[in-house]
Amino acid sequence: MEYELIDFKVRGDERGSLVALEGSSEIPFEIKRVYYIYGTKREVIRGRHSHRKLQQVIFCPQGSCDFILDDGKERQTIHLNRPNCGLYIKSNIWREFTNFSEDCVVMVLASEHYDEADYIRDYEKFKQEATVEFVAFDKEFLEASWKWLNMEPIKLLTNTPNFTKQQQIEWYNNLKKNKSYFIQGIKILNQPIGVYGLKNIKHDEAEYFGYIGEISFWGKGIGKLMLQKAYKEAQKRNLKKLYLTVLHSNQRALSLYSHFGFKENKKKSTNKLLFMELFL
Repeated sequence: MEYELIDFKVRGDERGSLVALEGSSEIPFEIKRVYYIYGTKREVIRGRHSHRKLQQVIFCPQGSCDFILDDGKERQTIHLNRPNCGLYIKSNIWREFTNFSEDCVVMVLASEHYDEADYIRDYEKFKQEATVEFVAFDKEFLEASWKWLNMEPIKLLTNTPNFTKQQQIEWYNNLKKNKSYFIQGIKILNQPIGVYGLKNIKHDEAEYFGYIGEISFWGKGIGKLMLQKAYKEAQKRNLKKLYLTVLHSNQRALSLYSHFGFKENKKKSTNKLLFMELFL
């Protein structure tokens, strides 16, 4: 689970103690927001959310409370009761806190400004996102892709041309030495559900592609996770632009791409396909 207990150095003398907290030094990120909670009754449960991006270091400078952390697979309870001990929580962890002492003060240092879009407040939605895995594209996904890309409406929405089993096998056998291709499979609870990646990688640009083959997982927010992974891969490769094509009629995908920041290049669009670009 992505958390850590950090003991910070206590300075002081006979007059008392002091703990100094500096962003990007004692605290493992730049501090963009600070808030604190006090006057909470013992039995109250606070938190009950996770963050997609935000990182936090949490202290009890006075009193004590329990933090319950959940990564979708296991739960752990951390008891905070020392003013120089910080709980460092990375993203994608569900958190709840309770069992407040009467004098408890909880102070939170955050890596980002407040952004409601960064919160997941529904536990089932969090659990689904937490169990999404991006893994190597292997023969299991090759077989699943044959099924997916020959299904309607997936074949239509992905604008996939007809292809033979032999052509697919030849493409797969050449995949490891094809430097213009990056592809990963997507699993939820060990079930293959889709594919995403970059193709036509050259110089400073690449084409994004991706689809969820198991229709029961449509509309669950997984498409956004795929785009985020592709974006990070593009940054790692120092690309300057991602582009894609999408059917005019594919409103679900159009909405997703637009919200992510892709803009239409009307000069390259056709009557059937929109050409969209995202500059990194």
